Amino acid sequence: MATVADDRLVRVLQSAQIAHVATDSGDAEVLVPTGDGRTQLVFIEAETSTFGDLELRRFYSAAYRSRDDLPRRTVDALLAQNREAPFGAWATFQDGGELFLVFEAKLPAVLTPATLRDALQAVGQVADDIEQTLSTSDDL
Repeated sequence: MATVADDRLVRVLQSAQIAHVATDSGDAEVLVPTGDGRTQLVFIEAETSTFGDLELRRFYSAAYRSRDDLPRRTVDALLAQNREAPFGAWATFQDGGELFLVFEAKLPAVLTPATLRDALQAVGQVADDIEQTLSTSDDL
């Protein structure tokens, strides 16, 4: 696993004409329009993982951040949503004392431009829908 800019990722982003910003770790940040003037920041990791012959890349977008735990009712609703999602799942992680709720999908490391656009839109839209539910802001 390498944490450097992946030329394959850069090429498909350019081919799909998707504006992005490269982070210091080589990940790509893409601002996805989600309707009604809202946007959602989606990250595509440069680092890949393998399972047998399958090479996967993580796409994710934060829907909520807080210094407190998520309410139990919210956790239950998100777990139920995981079961119905065609791909991807809700997860949490801690960073700098804050809890982040993210929707993430692990997809093949090499995608066509059309599939890349669809994946970005899906991850961004799912995360934005929950961000709207949990807060009135549009800052993630």
